[in-house]
Order: sequence, then C-alpha cells, then structure tokens
Amino acid sequence: MGVPPTGSYHQIGRHADPHSPATLHAVKSWKLVVSCECTPLTNEFLRMHWRRRREFKKRWGWFLLEAGVRGIPEAERKRRVLVVRRSPGSPDYPNLWAPVDKLILDNLVEFGVLVDDSPEWLEIDVRSEFGPGSMEIEIAE
Repeated sequence: MGVPPTGSYHQIGRHADPHSPATLHAVKSWKLVVSCECTPLTNEFLRMHWRRRREFKKRWGWFLLEAGVRGIPEAERKRRVLVVRRSPGSPDYPNLWAPVDKLILDNLVEFGVLVDDSPEWLEIDVRSEFGPGSMEIEIAE
C-alpha cells in the first residue's frame, strides 16, 4: 500500500566526526509526502458542511496510509512535526492552520504516530512554499 516513509537519522551538532559528543545525539525522523492534493485553506475548510469536513478527514486518513504512515512507530514521547504545503499560490500564514490540525494531526493521533496534538506532546511548524500542489509532513522525535 504505497511507498513506506523514509526514515533517517539526522545528526545534531557542528562537527563532522561521527564519534564526537556533539554528533552522538541522533534524532529519528520520518517523512510522508502526499502529492495528489493540498489541504484546503482555512476559509474554504470552515465554510464546508460538517459532513463534508468529516469526509475530508477520512480522505486524508487514506492519503496518509498511502504515504506510509503505518511504517512509523507508535509515539511514546513528544514529537516535532513540520508540515510544508506546496501550492501555486501563497496563502497567508493563519490560513494554513485549521485544515492541518483537523486533517493531518487528528489522523496522526488516530494512527498512534502522535500521543496527542496538545502542546504537551507536540511541537509543530506549518509552512507554505511555492510549487506544484503537495503536502510534506516530517515527523521527528
């Protein structure tokens, strides 16, 4: 069912020496890419009928499954999530948040990738970039 998420260790520190104390602390991260569709913007999302929003959430659950969310281990501690929305337009920053919360984060909690989407368990950054419509979700411990 789709391509498994890419997992990699990102080294923290300035030194190139893999045995130096600065690089011994490694962070596990996974990347999911949904290239078929972007999340709607907040204005559009909030104007939808509740039933249509619920259908969108289910649809995004399937997108995340196709992107390989099942390959990410269940969360046991706080995680960081970076969501990059690529689209031909450049939406204002607050217009990105509600759909990301309801369509992506809620599904990540349901799949066990996040313990909860509260600040106690999650650090999040949402960005917008110019490009063909896609969503990139990077999850790190």
